[in-house]
Amino acid sequence: MSSSTDDRNKPVTGYPATAAPYNPNGYPQAAAAAPPATHYYPLRHRLPLPLPLLRSPSPPYYPPRPRNTTFLRRLIIAGIAALLIVGAITFIVWIVLRPKLPVVILSSASLTSLSANSSLSQLSANWDVSLLFRNPNNKIKLFYDQIDASVFYRSAFLADTALPPMYVAKRNETRVAAGFSARSVYVSDKAVRALLDERGRGAVSFNLRMLAGLRFKAGAWRTRRRLMRVFCDDVKIGVSSNGAGALIGGAKECEVSV
Repeated sequence: MSSSTDDRNKPVTGYPATAAPYNPNGYPQAAAAAPPATHYYPLRHRLPLPLPLLRSPSPPYYPPRPRNTTFLRRLIIAGIAALLIVGAITFIVWIVLRPKLPVVILSSASLTSLSANSSLSQLSANWDVSLLFRNPNNKIKLFYDQIDASVFYRSAFLADTALPPMYVAKRNETRVAAGFSARSVYVSDKAVRALLDERGRGAVSFNLRMLAGLRFKAGAWRTRRRLMRVFCDDVKIGVSSNGAGALIGGAKECEVSV
């Protein structure tokens, strides 16, 4: 009686509940994998998908300029600006002062001891001239450095001399005398023959040329030294049989350029 009661109280042995079922071949069958859990949300809780961002194209890459190039560029710009400023100031001063070129007049000329030797191609003569330097400016003074003057017959050089420096005030004039002497100067045969031919007709034409350093000054404003050229061409002097003569036609205004 007791044995039957103990048997009822014993647990019933068998296959475990979690054991995999056997297949017909007698091997345990692997349990099927559970499907992945999927969470479903109501429609009202779904978020809209973000739109793709509009990306602007990246700017082009410019390599940095070398420092030497930048410095040179700035130096050139500064130089151009300085030139423009100086030019503007000079232009304004020029408009205000209105500088004019001096006037040079050959007021008189005389010739003595003219002689020419065609066989030796030599020429001798003395010239005395009087020059008038006039300043037509109302606000500017004129300063002349040493003046070099020369006498030519056509293109043949005959004699030269130097005139002293001088100053000509505003709206004023200065008279200067100059003497030239040629002693047995060699010239071409063609020049001697032409001079003797003109002398036979009673007048000989000479050319007077001058070079001078000229400076304009008005108060604190002054210009640098400029080269002034003076051309007194075709100065006709009547010549007598003794080789002397004087200017024909009165005073003659010379051409001036700076």
